[in-house]
Amino acid sequence: MNPPSPFALLLSLIVFAAAHGNAIAEDAAPARALTAETTLATARAVLQEVIQEEGLLAGQIARVGDMLARTGPSLGKTRNVFAEAEVVQFCSARDAWQMTEENPDQIAYCPLAISLYTLADSPGTVHIVYRFPGTDSPARAHVAALLNRIAATVQQRLKHP
Repeated sequence: MNPPSPFALLLSLIVFAAAHGNAIAEDAAPARALTAETTLATARAVLQEVIQEEGLLAGQIARVGDMLARTGPSLGKTRNVFAEAEVVQFCSARDAWQMTEENPDQIAYCPLAISLYTLADSPGTVHIVYRFPGTDSPARAHVAALLNRIAATVQQRLKHP
């Protein structure tokens, strides 16, 4: 069997891009990140406070850094990327309904989450990171604004306590 011609490959790419254009555009910036000079514990407390001020409830805190440190040796990893890393999950029933009524696949954004981490080589800098849902629909634009607002407020409060 002969390999596909350059024209066939280009045509396939165009068809794929047309069918999945939103996913491709959003992959250009799948995460947003801010930083602040503080401890992770302080950043977590401020994040939980800001989430509550938005009328939301912070749920589970996934200690991803601990899991990576625990599993690294069995995978042959000899260094830790993170000094600490956590994912704080939260949800808004109103936003979840709006997102999933708009497109059931958007359940993938629930619960919302903001990650906090410090790097092993710079433990005094907390990174505030979240998945950016894009702004190509009313519900996604609303959730994007919410996440932007929460992260920016956390960063501002940590810089000016």
